[in-house]
Amino acid sequence: ASLFFDPSSPLDTGQGVYVRCKVWNVGDVEAKDVMYALQVVSGNTSVTLLAESVKKTINLLSGAYVRFNYLYYTLENGDVSFSSTATASDLVYNQSLTVTATGTMTIGGPLAPPPWEILKSSVAMSPSVVKVGENIDIYFTVTNTGVTKVFGLNLFISFIESSLTILTDPSEFGSETLEPGQSKTYVWNTIASNAGPLEVLLAARGYGGVVGEISTQAQISGTILPKFDERVAPYPNPVSGDLLNIGLNLRENAQEIEATIYNSSLNVMGRGVWKNVSTADNVLTMNGMLQWAPGVYYLRLRVTSESGKTETLPVTKVVIKR
Repeated sequence: ASLFFDPSSPLDTGQGVYVRCKVWNVGDVEAKDVMYALQVVSGNTSVTLLAESVKKTINLLSGAYVRFNYLYYTLENGDVSFSSTATASDLVYNQSLTVTATGTMTIGGPLAPPPWEILKSSVAMSPSVVKVGENIDIYFTVTNTGVTKVFGLNLFISFIESSLTILTDPSEFGSETLEPGQSKTYVWNTIASNAGPLEVLLAARGYGGVVGEISTQAQISGTILPKFDERVAPYPNPVSGDLLNIGLNLRENAQEIEATIYNSSLNVMGRGVWKNVSTADNVLTMNGMLQWAPGVYYLRLRVTSESGKTETLPVTKVVIKR
């Protein structure tokens, strides 16, 4: 048996290296059920296994040989020692056969990230709070922190259905390439379509040479407010979670706002009171919606302004769905 490295030692970090093992049958009878195993004897934190030959038993004719290949990725500086063992039995005498081979590689140079950390990403949103119909720009920055080129990089975006309308989408422009140490920022231009919480997930996926497919993702949250053309705008509507936001179009600051929710039988289901609400505080929040049965409810707000005037705003329908 023999063992060698391709490329040969010394090696850099962030590099793929094959450990190639070869077993000969130098006898004059066939070897039965040849099996091969490779073990990292020391320095196992300096490398990680990426791929290996399919493990199966074979019979080896006299004078024949077989190769086994293991692909490793170098992580840290140092020496890594390997020990290989091949076992078999001969078909004539049914004796057990064992051969071994050893080898040591040396790794040096600047530290490189492990394969699962080659791509790094961050995301930003501007602005993070908008009203329906306003523009939102989403910035996704992807960095190649490795020592090899990343190619075939594709971008993906996902968000709550119908919350955004995409105007420009860089994921439609084809795959990208990132050189070692290079960063690129991609911008999605969007319009806020529907009121409610906004969750955006961005991802990038490409190939890093011997390490194969690599990826990264980042997530960001924001809020889309109603336009508030109406005096009262509850959202989300229908409600499927526990929170109900109440958008207000106040004409002046309020001493007190009282919100009452009725069911279809006009029984009071919930009530909330807010003190000293300014025209800038145009969103109130009520919770506990998960305790209510699905159906149609009615929201009534009574506003007492700073001048002492009391006004009951138009009743608004709220639908709860599960």
